[in-house]
Amino acid sequence: MIIMGYIRCNNRAFYSLLIRIVLCAVVLKEGSGNSLKEGSLRRGSQQMDDKIHFSSRDSNTAGHSLISCFNSQHSSHHFSFEEFLAGQLTTRSIRMHRIWWSNRRAKYPLGLFTHLSINRIHMLKAQCLSYPRGLVAAVVWIPLIMKARNLTEAGEEQQTHPHKHLSPEHLDTLQTASGVLSSLFRIIELPGADGISDLDVATKRDTATSSSCTLRLMMVYEMVGDGQMSVLMPVNALRNIAMLAVDTPLASMVDVDLSVSWSLAGHVMSNKTRAADLELRAKRDRTGWVIPAWDVDKNIKFAWQNHVADATLAVRPESKLMLQDMWLKRHEIMPFAYERYKLGHNGTNYMRWFQSQAEYPVTFEEGYEPWFFGARKYLPLYDARFRGHYYDKIANVRNIIRNKILNLVVIPDVWFIHRPHAVSAQNNLYAQATQRASPMDQVVQINGTSIEPRKAYLQFALALYNEVTYAMNEDRYIPVVQSSVRHCRQVLPWWKNDYH
Repeated sequence: MIIMGYIRCNNRAFYSLLIRIVLCAVVLKEGSGNSLKEGSLRRGSQQMDDKIHFSSRDSNTAGHSLISCFNSQHSSHHFSFEEFLAGQLTTRSIRMHRIWWSNRRAKYPLGLFTHLSINRIHMLKAQCLSYPRGLVAAVVWIPLIMKARNLTEAGEEQQTHPHKHLSPEHLDTLQTASGVLSSLFRIIELPGADGISDLDVATKRDTATSSSCTLRLMMVYEMVGDGQMSVLMPVNALRNIAMLAVDTPLASMVDVDLSVSWSLAGHVMSNKTRAADLELRAKRDRTGWVIPAWDVDKNIKFAWQNHVADATLAVRPESKLMLQDMWLKRHEIMPFAYERYKLGHNGTNYMRWFQSQAEYPVTFEEGYEPWFFGARKYLPLYDARFRGHYYDKIANVRNIIRNKILNLVVIPDVWFIHRPHAVSAQNNLYAQATQRASPMDQVVQINGTSIEPRKAYLQFALALYNEVTYAMNEDRYIPVVQSSVRHCRQVLPWWKNDYH
C-alpha cells in the first residue's frame, strides 16, 4: 500500500526515500520483535499525535518540554526552491514528530550532537557505540513534498490539528520511519539488544550501558514545496535542533558518518581530573579543542573499509604513530578530505600532531572546517539559511575564529574516522557522480526563466557565504536562526540558565 501510494505520487525523491526506509527496517529487523509501542495514527482523519518515548519521569518531563516549545513555533507553509533562492528562511515548517529519550544518565561532561537522514541510521549506531556512556543527541530529518500550495499559516486550526495537511502517503512514511527508529533505540538502549547475551546481562548488569551511548533521538519532518527542497537538507537548522537536547557542560557537533576513537571515553573523559580541567578551561578561557579526522583510503577494497576504520579507532594514544604508518606507508587512511578539499583541515597540521603530546594552536586558513568541542554555552548557533553541504560549517568556524568566540587548539590524543558510505541524495554537490536522477539536475521554471537547480544553488550558496564573510569583517554578523530554536533556549531549564 505504501509503495503504491508513492507510485501514485510519481515522485522519484519520495520513492527513493521509501526504499531507503524499508531497507533500514530490514536491517534493523533484529530489534523489531521488541519494538517500542508506537502512538496510533488515525489515517481516516489524517491526525496523529507527536509522541515521546521514555522510561522515567525525568526523561518524560524533558522530552515534553522540548517537543512542546519547538512545535509552538511551527508553520505549515511549505517553502519552494524559488523561495529559498529568494533568501527566505525556509526552515519554519520543520516539526518535531517523535522523541526517544534515554533513561540512562550520561557519564561524561561532553555531549555529541548530530543530524542525519533515515538511510544513515546504521552510522548513528556506530557513532553511538564508539562513545560508550557518553551523550549523543541526534535528529533525523524526513522531507515531505506537498502537492498544493493552499495551506494556511500557523494558527488556531493548525495548533488543534497540526497534521491535517499530510496525505495518507505522508502518514505511512512517518509511521514506517518511527518503527525503524524505535528499533534502533531499543538496540542501543536495552540489555542484550546490541549483541550481548542474556547470560552476560545476568552476570554483569552494566554491560549494555557500558557498551553504548546515552541516546537522545529526535525525528522531525519538513513540509517542502518541490523535489529540490527535498534533497537540500537544512543541515545547519538540524544542527541547532540537535544541540537543544544536549545538557552537558561541553558539547561537540559531529557529523553522523564519524566515529570517535576509543581514547575519548577510555582515556580522556574517564580521567576525572582531565575531564574537569577541560570543563574548567572551556568555561574560563573559552578554549575549544579541534579533533583531527581521518578518511579510509579510497583504494581499500570496500569489504575491508570498515575493518580499517575500526582499527584506526582502536589505536591507543601512546601508539598514535601507527596512524602515520597507516597513512604514509600502508596507504590505508589519510587526513579527512585530503584529496578533494585540503583547505578544510590543513590548519590542524597533521604532521605536527604526530609529534605532539600536548595541545597546540590551530593555524587558520580560509575554508578551515574542523570538528571541535567546547563549552556548550559558548558554542554559536549555525546559520539556518545554509541548506545542503556547501559553506555550512565553514561559515560557523570562521565566525568562531574571526570573532574570537573560542580559542581553538588541537587535542593530541583523540581523533575521528570517517566511515565509508555511498553518496547520499542529500549531498547534492556530488549527486552527479552517483549517476542517479536528481531533482537538482531537472531544469525548472522560475519567473519565466529556465534554470538548472544545481548551478543556481551553488551560485546562491557562494553569494550567501560572501554576504556572511562581509558582515563578519565589519563586525556585524549574527547567524540567522529559526525562531523555534531561540524560543526553546529561552524556556528549556537546561538552556535558560545560561541564555537570556
